[in-house]
Amino acid sequence: MRNSDLYFLYDQVIESLTRLHSFAAMRVRDLDNSNDVEDDVDHVAELLLRRDLLTFAASTRNFAEASSATKEMRTIGIPTCQLLPPPVKAPFFTEGAETITLYQALSRILHSSSIKILRSARDYDYQAAASSEALLDIIGRRARQKPERSAPLILLKGERDPATILRVRSIVLRSCAYLNGVSDRLSEERSIYLQREFRDL
Repeated sequence: MRNSDLYFLYDQVIESLTRLHSFAAMRVRDLDNSNDVEDDVDHVAELLLRRDLLTFAASTRNFAEASSATKEMRTIGIPTCQLLPPPVKAPFFTEGAETITLYQALSRILHSSSIKILRSARDYDYQAAASSEALLDIIGRRARQKPERSAPLILLKGERDPATILRVRSIVLRSCAYLNGVSDRLSEERSIYLQREFRDL
């Protein structure tokens, strides 16, 4: 494969990874307003995240195959999350008790039948409440409190894989670790420099 092809695939991964990083910084689901337009903006933002996740997963798998780096992808762990039983205060979850590999995470994104985004207290409560009655009680109590924010999570559900909850920021950070390792190997073995600032050296 030509260097230019690897650069193209790498740039695709970086573009989608940058979009995930931007979303990971959005720790609030609304625009501090309950009007319809603001709700539409938030809804579309989450639709775009689902698209960006699929693009990221496919692009990263393509890059791994082209750079012979699928094996390295299986050595990078991403911590999974567990939701805490409501009612709790932010961050609403714990992270790190178990891990899956980056390869598994990408596969679950690509083959998921459902991708849910959790950002607001209500998002977490809907997933963790034991019953409809408990959910209504929690919603009533939260309505009298200041809105709480937390790091965005994604809940992946598939026909074959167990439900998996991942923090978006953790996906970004572990993907960067993977790409750094591949970049170092390619520069040493094949004198291919993926980072833009080094390509013309």
